[in-house]
Amino acid sequence: MVPDCAAWLASGCDPTLAGRDPAWLASIVPIGTLADGATARQLAYGPAESVGGVPLGVVPGGVTVEFWLGDCSPIGRWTRIWPPSGGLRWGAGSVVVPRGAAWMTVTANDKVNLAWRLT
Repeated sequence: MVPDCAAWLASGCDPTLAGRDPAWLASIVPIGTLADGATARQLAYGPAESVGGVPLGVVPGGVTVEFWLGDCSPIGRWTRIWPPSGGLRWGAGSVVVPRGAAWMTVTANDKVNLAWRLT
């Protein structure tokens, strides 16, 4: 587990430590409104752009997606999503948000700041 997620868990899931980009390697976002346990959603991710808007030009590797109950207990099994082979910069995979999930964490497997979207 990356240090930012560990600190968030140790805090009792303090919402002030959560966010789309609270730290370099992780996102911690509320997900309760999507937690129906049935709908397959697409998570697409890639390297965030630099300040000047120029892509970083690196392959981010995979990401790990985990879901958490409101009391900070994990729910379901974590999912690892890998980009397709061939050096493409964006990867995508399907996730189902478990019923009762309150939080989702998305963490990078490499030292890359991620941009991601869940549809």
